[in-house]
Amino acid sequence: MPKKKNQLERIADLSWDELNKWAGSKIVSRGRSYQHQGRVSSLAATSDDALIAWVDGSEQYAVRVAMGDDGLPDSVCTCPYQFGCKHAVAVVLEYMERIESNQKIPKAKQRDERLELLKDGEGWDEYDGDDAPGLPESVKKDIDAFLQQKTKKQLVELFIEIAVQYPEIGGELSARRQVKAGNTSVLISKIRKEIDEISSEPGWQNHWKGRGFTPDYSGIRKKMETLLAAGYADDVLILGKELMSAGIQQVEQSNDEGETADEISACMPVIVKALDQSSWENVDKMAWALEAVMEDDYSLFEALAEYLHRTHAQPDWNNLADR
Repeated sequence: MPKKKNQLERIADLSWDELNKWAGSKIVSRGRSYQHQGRVSSLAATSDDALIAWVDGSEQYAVRVAMGDDGLPDSVCTCPYQFGCKHAVAVVLEYMERIESNQKIPKAKQRDERLELLKDGEGWDEYDGDDAPGLPESVKKDIDAFLQQKTKKQLVELFIEIAVQYPEIGGELSARRQVKAGNTSVLISKIRKEIDEISSEPGWQNHWKGRGFTPDYSGIRKKMETLLAAGYADDVLILGKELMSAGIQQVEQSNDEGETADEISACMPVIVKALDQSSWENVDKMAWALEAVMEDDYSLFEALAEYLHRTHAQPDWNNLADR
């Protein structure tokens, strides 16, 4: 009876079809490019037969890859995309190449920095700005104790000081104030303006010179999350449609290794949440998601494809087919 293969042996035996099934052909292609460019470093095996590595993208990302119960890889990454990303694909391909050339894979230290970075991330289903996933409990307690000692006036002064130093925090506080005051039209206008501004400049990278530009959609994502939390799911979908249309054009014009696409893809989970909470009829939600996926040639909207793969009522599928 043949010996049962461990996780690392199963990763080494993955076929191209299995990789494409896991991450999609376009993500696999990007990951292969990253691996060929030598962006994977410090590859190591953990005590539970997983792989960890650093991968250089627009930043340096920590990646962990193991085998899932479905026979396909299960990965987590500190990049905005988090799961099944090109960085994870690059790690798998680097491991396969080293095994093929009989290179030894070192063991990761028990308290490896990458494991600490990824520890909180492994439990995320999707990014939720309200959960502050990267903040350790000890730091939360320190902040709580510090703020409890402040008067209201001191707190206001402190937050203004922080908002000046970190404009994205100022924008988040302003967005929450607008929603609480019922001025959602002001926030919607801000989001729409940011979409126009941020999508206007294509992303680019010159890795030989260590220079480049990647558009930052985090502010838009957070404002949309604030709008959704206040109960304006339908408005988030309208804005989401504008973001997706502008994003496709921006990716078409960009000259990078997918960093721009990753930024846009990172906005999709909040749009899926908006679909779940929308007042639209189910068939209208499905039609909206299907139209977006059909227009997507860059694997930007895979979260919407996953939404369509959920269990939906047969009458809704029938109504969708009749359109």
